[in-house]
Amino acid sequence: MAIKILVPIPSAENAKKVIPQVAQLAKTMDAKVTLFHACYAGVGAFAGEGSPETIKMEEAQERKFCETYLAKAADDLKAQGLKVDWVCKDGLPARQIIGFAQEKKYDLIVMGTLGAHDMF
Repeated sequence: MAIKILVPIPSAENAKKVIPQVAQLAKTMDAKVTLFHACYAGVGAFAGEGSPETIKMEEAQERKFCETYLAKAADDLKAQGLKVDWVCKDGLPARQIIGFAQEKKYDLIVMGTLGAHDMF
């Protein structure tokens, strides 16, 4: 049975750091990789932050990131011979990552860091 790796991608900057490391790991483990993004721009609406127009614009930007960047990153990894797909879910990132990983029975979650040096 193949190892399944879930890779939450919060931003393009983060992806540039973590994806090369994941590619190497997936090749070593003959693993299937899922790139994952949680769209959460509209959550501020519940706290009264932002106008409806602003929130809709942020949601559209999040969706565009998911549909374009993750699809391209997945295609690039497939070109390296890896088994890759991508998923975008709406909601709070931590809840979506954990829920999706449990539901789909992922073996490993690989996340990059934001702002840390000498780490992916």
